[in-house]
Amino acid sequence: DILKGKDVLELGSGVGLVGLVAATKANSVLLSDLATSSVALCRLSINLKGNAHITDKCKAAKLKWASPSDHEHVLATHPSGFDYVIGADVFYFRASLKAGLTTAHTLLKPDGVFLCASAVRSDQMEDALYEVGSSTEWELLSEPETLVSQMQHEGQTHKDFEGVLLFRWKKK
Repeated sequence: DILKGKDVLELGSGVGLVGLVAATKANSVLLSDLATSSVALCRLSINLKGNAHITDKCKAAKLKWASPSDHEHVLATHPSGFDYVIGADVFYFRASLKAGLTTAHTLLKPDGVFLCASAVRSDQMEDALYEVGSSTEWELLSEPETLVSQMQHEGQTHKDFEGVLLFRWKKK
């Protein structure tokens, strides 16, 4: 319900599933991805039979993170920015994290929030995600939640799967 009536940008949408779910509550959702094929899949997903209740609320666009010209293009259609930027498992390297954070910061409204879910793959990436909250541009709103703490496979618990963390950052 936190997205109810809000304007949302999804980074790295892939086929658009997370953004489509957000659109069931949000005022508007822009699904974005760098890959042209992903943007095309998002557009197909938006227009699938049965999605009529969200078709008018969703758009898909190509977006290169940390690209001033791409940021300007998005802001031309959303001049006040977005209430929420969401990203589900989109950061794998520090460079992509920095670029994604730049884009989120640029396109969020002044009081906007970035919701970032990330699978724990390495200590270095997990550390980098925690460090965001101590930056001069972002405030960590709450301790990250562990969305999945164990994975079940054929009745066996795999201890080496550490889970998915949900971070909530607000622009400073």
